[in-house]
Amino acid sequence: MATEIHATLFLLRRGPVAEKWDRTALGQSDPPLQRGLAPEESAVATAIAALQPSRIVSSDLRRARMTAERISEYTGASLAVRRDLREQRFGAWQGRPWSEIVATEGDTAVSFLHDFCRSEPPSGESLEAVSRRVLKGVQAELRRQQREVVCYVGHAGPIRCLVAHALRVGLEQVQRMQLDPFGLCAIRYQGDASVLTLWNHPAAGGVPGGLPC
Repeated sequence: MATEIHATLFLLRRGPVAEKWDRTALGQSDPPLQRGLAPEESAVATAIAALQPSRIVSSDLRRARMTAERISEYTGASLAVRRDLREQRFGAWQGRPWSEIVATEGDTAVSFLHDFCRSEPPSGESLEAVSRRVLKGVQAELRRQQREVVCYVGHAGPIRCLVAHALRVGLEQVQRMQLDPFGLCAIRYQGDASVLTLWNHPAAGGVPGGLPC
């Protein structure tokens, strides 16, 4: 589609899940966020409200969707929950500990970890495939919200892919991008140009003053 994009995209990684999931191929597994995060979620929603988004878009996985619903309530912005904005699909490895995968899958696991951009887990998808589907979905939303502010609530993989595309760097670089739970990023799109204006800001601590939108 030829229509240029002129909009600001905020990208919020979902909050923390139970610690046991941090050592797994979490992917499209669907655990909830940790218990007791209501104060942090409220702080995040208040911070996003200050940015005056016109649209909230979210992965349909509940660890992202539940926060997106709260943000939509705080801001009054419309909410679109989309399956195509999910995290990477790990197929047969989904939800399994990485240590177990490496121990039992041998060369297949090693090959994937050495070429994580192009390799696919069994019945899963590559990071390149994630980048294509997420970019298509987000750009479609941005084209409908020209000159507006959009907030995506989702996952580290898709956010890193969107940032890599904005900066025109290879997906091989995404593992260098530290992105914490409730970390907030921003990309300003100006036609053919895109500028990363914020990276991994702790949204539960508020939004920095003077942030250009």
